[in-house]
Formats: sequence, structure tokens, C-alpha cells
Amino acid sequence: MSAHDNLKGITLIIGRDPDKGKLKVYADLTAAGIDKKGPLFFGTDGSVPPTVSRCLAPQGSGHCSIEYLGDNKIKVTNLKDANATYVNGTPTITRVADLNARIDLGADRYPANLQSITEKLSTFFPKVINIDHLKDVWDEYNEQRDSIAKRQRTLNILVSSIGIFSLGAGFLSRIWEPAIWLMVVGLAIGIAGVIMRVTDKSNQQTKELQQYMEDNYVCPQCGQYFQGWSFNVLSKKPKCPYCGATFESKHHPRH
Repeated sequence: MSAHDNLKGITLIIGRDPDKGKLKVYADLTAAGIDKKGPLFFGTDGSVPPTVSRCLAPQGSGHCSIEYLGDNKIKVTNLKDANATYVNGTPTITRVADLNARIDLGADRYPANLQSITEKLSTFFPKVINIDHLKDVWDEYNEQRDSIAKRQRTLNILVSSIGIFSLGAGFLSRIWEPAIWLMVVGLAIGIAGVIMRVTDKSNQQTKELQQYMEDNYVCPQCGQYFQGWSFNVLSKKPKCPYCGATFESKHHPRH
């Protein structure tokens, strides 16, 4: 979803700030669920000529209004007969235009940069981020963790085989040759298990795997580690609990 889609239905009142002569844009975003109701300012002091009407919103009016219609369309309305508002060089009372239309105010044709205004407004909306790549991180983590656990179980079996084969040899102590063979085989397997355990790097790999998760299983927006949440649970959440960025995932599409 683009910033313009978020702004659909929002109307701006634009004019000259009566105190400092900057461009003043009054925006009420509460209808979009954003706690923002008030003016934004653009340019430097005294940069807007007196031919641009003062913006007195919300108490009064301004030079013109711009409504975001969606589908990259805007509606520009000149708010006073004495004002001059131009859309793509044409004097306008009310006109629907493209989002990238050029809007000039007053007889001096002061340019109101709608792109800058839209970008500034978009900062008040939580960013929509795709988190599907986190499924690969989660799957890789669990695959590696299971592999380490399986190797540990195998090593435990090998080391404990000394006792198992010794017990079997005890039962066969009257049959000398099988008992010796059991002892030899058990001892060989057990020694191999001990050597493998001594040289095993499971602990180091577990630490590295945990570090991999802490570095990669994070919010793409704020970088916070999603500790304790499986991807299945995480993908069902509407937004990041830390920064409020809206989640998007093909695994749990939202309508």
C-alpha cells in the first residue's frame, strides 16, 4: 500500500502561514486512524509571497484545498474568488488531476510541491513491511537445531554402548569367545563415541545458531529480535509490537 492509498479521503488546506510566511499545510489524519491533527510547514520564513492567501485552518480557510481521491488522483479546489490557483499552468476553480500535477498559488505562481507534502504526511503512517523472508530464517534455525540434537543423541548412544556391550559380555561370560568379541566391539564403539564427543562442536554451533537468529529473525523496520515467537505466530500478528510497522505476509494474507 502506497502513501497515497493511505491518504485517500484526506483533505489538505494550503496557504501562507500568517506569522512566518512559510507554506502552511493543515492536515487532519484522525479519520485515517492517525493521531495527527494540525499544520505542517514547508520552506523558509518569508518564502511564500503575499499573493498566496493565509491558511487559517482549522478556524478559517486557506488558499486552496487538495483532496486525495485514490488511484493517483487528487481534487484541487480554489477556496476564494480572489485567489489564483493553477493546475499544470491552467487557472482552476475545481479540478481533478494526477498526483504528480504541478500546483501553483497566487499571481506570483508560488509552487506548492505536492510530492514533498505527501512524503511528509506518509511519515505519520506505519510502514507496511513484508516478513516472508523470516520464514526461511525460522526454518533454517529449526533444521539446524534438530540436526545438532540428533547428533547429540547419536553420541550419547555411542558412549553408552560400552556399558551395554559389557553387560552383554557378562551374560555370555561362560562362552569365552563371544564375550570377548562383545567387549571389543563395545569398547571400540564407545571409544569412537568418546572421540567424537571430544571433537564435537555442537556447543559452538548452538551459540552460532542462536546468534544467527538474533541477527536475522528481527523486524525489518526496527531491528528488534522476535524472541519466543514462531513464524506461524508472528505472521498472524497485524503489526510489529515494538515499532508498530504493519506486517504483510503471503502465508497469512489480510483482507
